[in-house]
Amino acid sequence: MEKYHISCNDNIVEKLRKKVKSNGFANLPDAISDDLAVELRREAAIQRANSLAVSSTADICYKAHLADLGDAARSFLNSSSLSNFLSQVFRESLEMTPSASCYTYYEPGDFLNAHRDDASACTATVITYLDVTGPVPGSDDTGLILRIYNETGPDVDPIKTSLPTRALSMIVGYGSRYWHERPELKIGESLTALTACFSKVPG
Repeated sequence: MEKYHISCNDNIVEKLRKKVKSNGFANLPDAISDDLAVELRREAAIQRANSLAVSSTADICYKAHLADLGDAARSFLNSSSLSNFLSQVFRESLEMTPSASCYTYYEPGDFLNAHRDDASACTATVITYLDVTGPVPGSDDTGLILRIYNETGPDVDPIKTSLPTRALSMIVGYGSRYWHERPELKIGESLTALTACFSKVPG
């Protein structure tokens, strides 16, 4: 199997397209190959040593660690396989925005409040979960979900949908249009993700 192959067929792509259209985001389980997962996990662990703790800005209230992309992440995010997959889901040509893409690490107590991504850099948001620990079985109180709201935001509308956080799954959506958030991670929970923004290809 090609290392960068995205595990889906035409029927799955069509279902993803419909979910993105109706909910703003969609989840693709088991999206990446085992070989690619090993490579990205290894690089994420290396990059973690130089990650920076980040917290609230004027626009977003959050707490996590961020690290620069390495060669493996850049190769995957710029691959023709991912590009073709995204063009099918979003029906337009997209390219990775390096300045808005990184490794993201959440530990207990970390969170990401409701926000929208920068529209100038993020036509589409892609989150690939590499490592996930938890949640406690049967618990509804977890940070290992991504809550999605309507375009009007959480102050106006209730939660539209919640997407689970599972290793090797991929979240795709209109992050600059639909509000989304991650609740605070609980004791015993952690995750490592490759978080990327994609913009329209000029021309």
